Amino acid sequence: MAQQLQPAIDQALGDLTNFSNADHHASVLNVFAGLPADNPQHVPAEEAMNAKARAIKLATFVAHGDIPAPGNAAFMQMLQAMEQHLTQTMNGIGDDLRQEIRRTSRSALKAINGSRSDGAFMEYEVIPFVNGNMPPGNLPALTNLAAIAALTVAQAVDYLHGYGTMNLNGLETAAKKRQKVAELIGVSADAVRIHFG
Repeated sequence: MAQQLQPAIDQALGDLTNFSNADHHASVLNVFAGLPADNPQHVPAEEAMNAKARAIKLATFVAHGDIPAPGNAAFMQMLQAMEQHLTQTMNGIGDDLRQEIRRTSRSALKAINGSRSDGAFMEYEVIPFVNGNMPPGNLPALTNLAAIAALTVAQAVDYLHGYGTMNLNGLETAAKKRQKVAELIGVSADAVRIHFG
């Protein structure tokens, strides 16, 4: 009597414990199920369907045969830890993304300001502070170089701090503080040089 050939896949379905392996196993069995019935590698369609069902149940954490049900406390703790880790990771990504958007927006607005000379014909764009907030209403809007030149020392310092310049060494005079504010909002070097000397 001739020995019956078995499919090339001989891994028992009960030995598979993760979705990826189960899904791959199901895909291979599905190919073998499509072979003619007299082919030695043919497997019944029911076996391929059972393998696919098991893979789907693994992916959704539904109890199936030797796969544990998700009802026990250890399993729930594992899921909660995974959820917490994912939440922290996503929050970190969100924070990084917000910072990058803020930085990119500030750079774009500064580039626009750099193209507007002294701001007399087209006003400067308002540049958000480094923390993402807009300058407070008690500070005059920096719409042109004349507005920057009219800043008081206290207002210039508030702007410098808002734009991240905490060290005022080298900015002892009011004119130097105002010039630095102009540079921080992107006013072109030519316009700054002409106006502040």
